[in-house]
Formats: sequence, structure tokens, C-alpha cells
Amino acid sequence: MPPTVHRPFPLLPILLCAALLFVWPLPGTIALRYLLISLAGIAVFASFRTKGRGLRRQEPLAAVLVGLSLWFLFQALAISAETSWALDELRGQWVPAVAACAIGIFLAVGVGRQGQPKALAMLAAPLLLLVVLGIGQSVWHLVRYHQLLRMEVPLTGGHLEMSVVINALLSVAIADLLCRAASGIRLLPVTTPIVLFAIGCALAEGYIANARNGIIGTAFLATMAVFLALREPKLRQMLRSRWRIALVTVTAFVAIGAAILARDARWDFLDTVPVAWDIRNNTAWLAENRPVPRLPDGQPVEISAYIRVAFIRAGLELIAEHPFGVGYGRNAFGHALVQAYPDSNVGHAHSGWIDLGIATGLPGLLLWSLFMTILVRMGWVGWRDRRDGFALALLLLTTEYSLRMALDSVNRDHMLQTFLFLVGFLSVREAKNDERTGDVVVRRRTCDVA
Repeated sequence: MPPTVHRPFPLLPILLCAALLFVWPLPGTIALRYLLISLAGIAVFASFRTKGRGLRRQEPLAAVLVGLSLWFLFQALAISAETSWALDELRGQWVPAVAACAIGIFLAVGVGRQGQPKALAMLAAPLLLLVVLGIGQSVWHLVRYHQLLRMEVPLTGGHLEMSVVINALLSVAIADLLCRAASGIRLLPVTTPIVLFAIGCALAEGYIANARNGIIGTAFLATMAVFLALREPKLRQMLRSRWRIALVTVTAFVAIGAAILARDARWDFLDTVPVAWDIRNNTAWLAENRPVPRLPDGQPVEISAYIRVAFIRAGLELIAEHPFGVGYGRNAFGHALVQAYPDSNVGHAHSGWIDLGIATGLPGLLLWSLFMTILVRMGWVGWRDRRDGFALALLLLTTEYSLRMALDSVNRDHMLQTFLFLVGFLSVREAKNDERTGDVVVRRRTCDVA
């Protein structure tokens, strides 16, 4: 059996990537983001020492990303009526996102399997720091003004951006807890109390930020965690022996959730849906200065739900009118809408899937769906067959992001870059349990032993 090769731990590239994860959600840091992407890319590629075997497993993902890039470029040059705008958006939006994915992949391959858990912990640390600082801002506001700062997150410029950070952190932390509980091994080389602290902080900041769709994403992650836990014989046996504790815990969480929902008028939106779907007779969605429509009982519609539902209806019509898209861009919805409604004044559609469909057409939607499907399959198979914690984190992160794209335009700016960097890093861990090199079979463990 050949001796184990220990690679030097590339500390500088990881620190630069961790700094990038911290800076990405901060407003007013565009120049710093580009600088860190450049430095991280140079450092990662400079420290990359492998003959490429670790990259072969990424060929399907790379092929789809190349296909997406070629389609976006062809579309901008040959189909879009606004070629200059589409090319500028590709340069400012898509190219940095693909670069972030490449950095994540090469970083994971460079640190090797032995170093990946430590590297992941270092990458999760800035996410936790952002969450803790967000809580600190709200508490400071409470101390100074005697009111808890909710639904506003000055640190990230908005609760949408913070909710993306929260659910990325929860994806890694939940994967770690399930990995420990199901197989007695750990994803992160830290103690369980630290992981529980991270989850507690994420949930607390989720309550403070109060991003409705972020809460839906968190609830989805919790549901996924319960579903995956119930598939584990060890955890099912534990629940049977402690069913009273489990029942009290679930009841408490449901009661707390119900109390929060009852106090937030935004969740009472079902009556708004039919009004919002009628985009011909109710046109307040076209511009902010128009009067808000009323419900049959005379009450105003829930404005957030009204805007989102109307945008989805209009977006579906625009996709039907432009099946090959209007050109890649974060505000493609607004660009296409002004052709049908010249007096409209909107930007994105508040739905990533609608934005993507309008921008890149049905081919773009199919290619992106294929990309996400490959990631989900890698995560599911890796967890099902080998109890690989990295695969589980990949599964949770990708499925939550896919759901969130239906509710928010998260596939743009730093949110897209953060997602592609993390899935690039996590997807490298996905590998066959027995990897053959020549005639030698090398046995691989999925996580560090707790």
C-alpha cells in the first residue's frame, strides 16, 4: 500500500476566500470584492498541486457551466435586442460568478480530503461572524433606542442578503449535526456546542431579520433535516425511546412559529392572490406611484404578496413571448416589460426562476435546471450511499437555493457568487468510496472522526 501523501495546508488561499465570504454581503464593497476575487484566484491557482485527477469528477458541472456561458454569449450577440447591455451584464454578473465557482473547486482540490473539513470550518466562520454581528446591531439598537431592530439589517444592506447568509450557514451546520448523529463522524472539526451555538445564532438572526422567504427557506431546511433523520435507523430508535421529549420539542417549535405568524400581517396573503393574478385590471404592480388595489372587503392587498404574484404572472407571459430570452441580465424582467408596458418602472421579478427564464429563455432554464439537478444528485447519492457530510451540505444548500429562487431573485450579484463558490467547494468532496489509481484501491473516509 503506498504511503499517504500529506499536502501542505494552503492557509493564505483559504483566508482570502474566507475574507471574500465575509465581504460579499457587505454593501458598498464592490471594488474590495473584485480585489479579493482576484487575489483569492491567484493564491488558489498558485498553490494548486495536483495532476488533475481530482478535477475529473467536476467535468459534468464544468460542461454545463460552459454550455450556459456559450448560450448566454450567443444569445447576447445573435438574439438580444440590447447586445451591449447583455454583454455588460455577463461581464459584471456571470463572469465573476463562474470565477467564484472555479475558485471553490480548485481550493477544495488543492487542500485535499484531509484538509477539507478544516477548510470548510474556516469558510463557515465568516458566515457565523456576519450572523453574530447582525444580532449585535439589533441588540445595540435595543439598548440605545429601547426597540429591537427587526426587518432591517444595516450590516448587509437588507434582510434578503442576511437571510441568504443564514441559510448557507444552517445548511453546513445541520449537515454536521446529522453526520454526527447518524454515523458518529463529524463534518466540521469543532465541538458540538459550537455547532449548536451557530444554529442558535442563525435562528435568532432569522427571527430578527424577519425575511419572510428566508424563514420559508429555514423551515424547508428543518423539514429536510427531519426527513433525512427519520431515514436513519439509529435516529429512529433514539426518537422511539425519547418520544415524549421529541413531542414536547416539536410542539414548542410549532407554537412559537404559530405565534410569530399570527403577529405578522404579511402571512395573511391568500385573499391577495386572485387580485394580483388579474394583472390587466389591477396595474399597481407596474410602478410604485400607483394606488394599491383593494380586496372585496375594502382592505388593501398585502403589498409584498401582490407584487410578487403579479410579477410571476407577467413573467410567465413574457417567457411565452420571448422563448429564447431577451439577454442575460439581473433586470431582464424590467427590460422586457417596458416593451409590453411602456409606462412600467420595475427591475427584477422577485423570482430568480422568472428572471432567468425571461433573460435566457427556455434553453437557459433547461441548462440551469440540469446544473442544479447534477448538484442535487451528487449530494443525495453521496449522503445515501456513504454518509458523506460534504454531500449532505451540498444537498441542503442546493435544494434550499432552488426553492429560494422561486420566491426571491437570489441568482444575482454577490448572492449568486456566494452560492457558486460554496457548491464548487462542496462538490469536490463527492467521490467514489473506492477510487482506483492504476491497480491500487485507495479507501477514503468521508469526514474526520469526532
